[in-house]
Amino acid sequence: SIGQTSTWGRGAYKPLNGTMYYFESACTFTFCRHCIDSGDFNIELSRDKKGLLKKIMILIDGVQVAVEGHKITVGEQSVRMPYNQKLLHIQKYGMNTRLISRRGILSLTWNNKDALWMTLHKKYETCGLCGDLNYIPGKQIAEKVAQISKEYSECSECVSQSPCTCAMLLETCKAITSQYFSRCFGSDELKHYTVMCTIEYAKCSNHSMSLCAVFSEMARKCADLKQCDTWEQWRTDSRIACDPPTCPTGQEYFECVTPYPPSCSNPIPEKPDECVASCVCKRGLILDDIRNNNTCILQKDCPCEHDGNIYEPGAKKKILCQECSTCKGGTWDCSNKGCEGTCKIEEGSFIRTFDGTPYTLHGDCEFYAVVSKSWSIIAELRQCQDALKQTCLQSVSLTMKTSISEDTYQFKKNGKIVFRSLVLSTPYSTGEIEIYKKSSFYIQVNTIFGLKMKIQITHVMQLYITLSDETDVETKGLCGTYNDNAEDDFTSSQGIIEDTPGAFTSSWKVKTCRTPTAPTCIHLENEKFAEEHCQYLKDPKGVFAACHSVVDYRSYYENCKTATCICEDVKECLCTALGNYAMACAENGLIVRNWRRDICQVNCPSNQEFSYNNTACNSYCRLLSEYDFTCMSNDVPVDGCGCPSGTYMNSRGECVEKTNCECFFQNELLNSGDTKIVDGKTCLCQGGRVNCSDTITKDCKNGTIYVNCTGSLREVEKTCSNLNLPDRMDTCVPGCYCTNRLVRNEDGECVLPEKCPCSYHDQIFPAGAVIKNKCNNCTCSKGEWTCTKSDCTETCHVYGDGHYQTFDGLRYSFDGNCRYTFVEDYCNQGNGSFRITTEATPCCENGVACSRKIKILLKNKELLFNDGKLTMTHLNLSECENDTYSYSVHTVGLYMILNVNNGITLIWDKQTKVSVMLDPRWKGKVCGLCGNNNGNLFDEFTTRSNSRAGGPLEFGNSWKISPPECTDVVTQSFPCDANPYCRSWAQRKCSIIRKGAFEQCHSKVDPELYYKACVEEACVCDMEGKYIGFCTAVAAYAAACNEVGSCIRWRTPDLCPVFCDYYNEPGQCSWHYEPCGTLVSKTCSEHSLGKKFSSVLEGCYAKCPEDKPYLDENYMKCVSLSNCSCFYNKIVSAGETIIDDCGREWY
Repeated sequence: SIGQTSTWGRGAYKPLNGTMYYFESACTFTFCRHCIDSGDFNIELSRDKKGLLKKIMILIDGVQVAVEGHKITVGEQSVRMPYNQKLLHIQKYGMNTRLISRRGILSLTWNNKDALWMTLHKKYETCGLCGDLNYIPGKQIAEKVAQISKEYSECSECVSQSPCTCAMLLETCKAITSQYFSRCFGSDELKHYTVMCTIEYAKCSNHSMSLCAVFSEMARKCADLKQCDTWEQWRTDSRIACDPPTCPTGQEYFECVTPYPPSCSNPIPEKPDECVASCVCKRGLILDDIRNNNTCILQKDCPCEHDGNIYEPGAKKKILCQECSTCKGGTWDCSNKGCEGTCKIEEGSFIRTFDGTPYTLHGDCEFYAVVSKSWSIIAELRQCQDALKQTCLQSVSLTMKTSISEDTYQFKKNGKIVFRSLVLSTPYSTGEIEIYKKSSFYIQVNTIFGLKMKIQITHVMQLYITLSDETDVETKGLCGTYNDNAEDDFTSSQGIIEDTPGAFTSSWKVKTCRTPTAPTCIHLENEKFAEEHCQYLKDPKGVFAACHSVVDYRSYYENCKTATCICEDVKECLCTALGNYAMACAENGLIVRNWRRDICQVNCPSNQEFSYNNTACNSYCRLLSEYDFTCMSNDVPVDGCGCPSGTYMNSRGECVEKTNCECFFQNELLNSGDTKIVDGKTCLCQGGRVNCSDTITKDCKNGTIYVNCTGSLREVEKTCSNLNLPDRMDTCVPGCYCTNRLVRNEDGECVLPEKCPCSYHDQIFPAGAVIKNKCNNCTCSKGEWTCTKSDCTETCHVYGDGHYQTFDGLRYSFDGNCRYTFVEDYCNQGNGSFRITTEATPCCENGVACSRKIKILLKNKELLFNDGKLTMTHLNLSECENDTYSYSVHTVGLYMILNVNNGITLIWDKQTKVSVMLDPRWKGKVCGLCGNNNGNLFDEFTTRSNSRAGGPLEFGNSWKISPPECTDVVTQSFPCDANPYCRSWAQRKCSIIRKGAFEQCHSKVDPELYYKACVEEACVCDMEGKYIGFCTAVAAYAAACNEVGSCIRWRTPDLCPVFCDYYNEPGQCSWHYEPCGTLVSKTCSEHSLGKKFSSVLEGCYAKCPEDKPYLDENYMKCVSLSNCSCFYNKIVSAGETIIDDCGREWY
């Protein structure tokens, strides 16, 4: 803090600087304000005639707060604690109430009686009863007190003179202060408190009661100073009538306890470097904050919570893909159960792999969606509208191979199913495959080897491929690797993990074909239609609202706007997008009804009816006389038209009564009532069942031979590009082909497979080449990469207004107003060794985050990054000798880097971007907003209580620090939602990511997700927030490019400039901006970490002269080695000594 001021009793004041004074009045006065026009804060107060606080008026960052007794009003609205918004918190703080500015201006605390104290966290010119930090000794505030009154002329008895004191009262006060508080204060300050005590003593008829206020204030100051000693016994003195507050049942009062006591929702809270007077649960009990009755109970009796519901101890529940056997002590005892993996290709462009990786593909080609040893699936994607370049799924082909045959089933957009040139009718079944329609919208395919496909044929073709968790099959292709590890989903056909969807998908093309440009929304009418109607997905009171806690709507909302805007038939694409979210809800056990009642209404044939919950069981005439295999499928119900209950679909697609069903008998169709003689018996169709009593040579080159194969099938010729793709039969065209064992290379020559090159990031590497893929080495052999399998360092990021990327690569947005656990190892209520928390700090009245506070707890150390600085505190001085973690701090370019010897590295850009890197020892051992670092995206949203959340809101809220003091985020509002008129400016500025200098990086780092985040960040009409958000977002993409070796010089004097000349002394030119770091500089620390990151992080770098070859990172200047400074909560110059918190001397 910069300074603290307080008032207590009937009129005692301690200013920010200078001597305490006594001033008693019933007027309204300015307690403290920022002494400029339209300043950042203004605090006024008035007391009643008994000296109690009558009203506190607070204006901070344009927010008006009024406090009258226990009633708190913000603006015109009465609020309850805890109250949180973008700019301030109001919360219970021990026995008191505290208001905290989220911008870090000040904190204000009051006891709802007579005392108020303010801590100033930034340096301001202040005026009022609080005085000024620039106080000049001898200039008495009391002389000017009368001038501070707002209503001096209307206020009777405004100022009462300080009463005289007598020696006897002075001695009593002196004796008490000396006995209990002498260790907390210096002699001068102790004298001042003694004088205040004497004045209060003299003014009150009940002398002993009057001492309560002053000694409560002194006790509070002792608690601030963490001097836990004899002062805590002051209430037991018979000379003071000040009983401790009455506590709720099961609690007891302490003068100095943690402000964050253990609770059912957080039984192992952090232990901050502060204590407060408060009622806490008796030893062995914790606070029940889940049932909201705030009683004290044993931890084993704590309830659990999930999706807003409370479960008593011992309760059980099941969630999709997770079975939680028992609620134990506030935490779910959960285990992952077998869960099917589903790959989705929706609206022709939006793909989600089996392991949950989402990406976008714009193709005009056939692609291998899934490849395994014995079967494969090809998806044909084409540009279906030349004008808008929309991509559509046109057909799906399933090929199943045995040792003697190869069968292909092709499913076309018009609903036709082709097998061996014949059009099949459904339902269809063989020993290996079952095909039937679940509704008029969907075809279902089930195979004997565990593969299931759901193919949507109305109105837009879409594909859902599902594999059982019991299926022991290795997969590759557009759908990724089904192994519960999303990190290798982008494995190319050549065996290397690509970084971008473009290079990855290109490797899985069936044939060489062009890559079309991505479509863009160019029609204003389409854009307005999409904006208006896609809102249905996010309406908190709409038909989809019940699913918001189960499936995060955000990505579906964005996909809806994109697909609808580039679509020719906007209604068709809108309804498909809405249906995709409804499908996701159904997959999670929630059927959304009535969403088609308006714009997406379906008109069924006259004898069919629409349903949101269709299954095929007992709905076909054909299957009345056979085993109804459709009833064995427990797949997700679908919407569409089908036969009403009690009727069955015949071969003509009509719904008929059972008595009118035809029969299928010995490959013949018999109408109801028809007969057939078989082996002398008459067989009758009734109720769908039958009851019975030349060689040409050509000159070929480059090692090829001529093959004359007109009209026959031939295995497609192997090339270096398809060498690792499945063998495929196709119509043979006469021509020159490579002989056996040889394959065709990029130059058209026939070569041995060992000579084939490999590709990575759209670059070609010769056979034998070795490249780095993250921390693994990959060698090119036979056109395929062979990579080592080491676990690598993983990184979690957050930047801007809450854009997160977890260790496992999941991206989500969560903009909370509280402090949250970023990453920790205190998982499942177990013991841990570290915790990293973050809190966004707003910079302007609309609450946009412009910086972020980071707190790191390492056993008994607390490190705080704030305002571009680092401070360290020992939380428990008795454990000073047991320090197990050492750390180092470095300034590299624009960043501060913290390195801990336990494998944790933190990188902070001194604004909103925070990155935490964990080495492999932490694989699967952490939790928090960064996920659990186990490679599995499906359990990424695991809450503090060890259950899975449906989306970012429930997940993020569960990781609040000290939940009772901060409210949940109920709905998320993003900048473009609040400021739609700023969207065009944001899109125009952020387009730099999609073109120009950044194009060279597009094949290595997908720009689209960064572009979308940039638009959200720049969608702020406050000038400071607008440019900070925009620059941070573009810098995030530039940093990602730097990490993969693509250096982008994007900043200019007009675009997010960095002025390094500030560090140059007059006449010098040592400092220069480097967009991707430098290897030139030596630093005083000469730490290997600094060297590592200085080669990739942008910022200001010095070229030091030979006589001063070392960069002093603290002073940011070139020095000789003997003049290098150190840092310990402040800069320590060469030759200086300091004493740390543990009393140890360092030099």
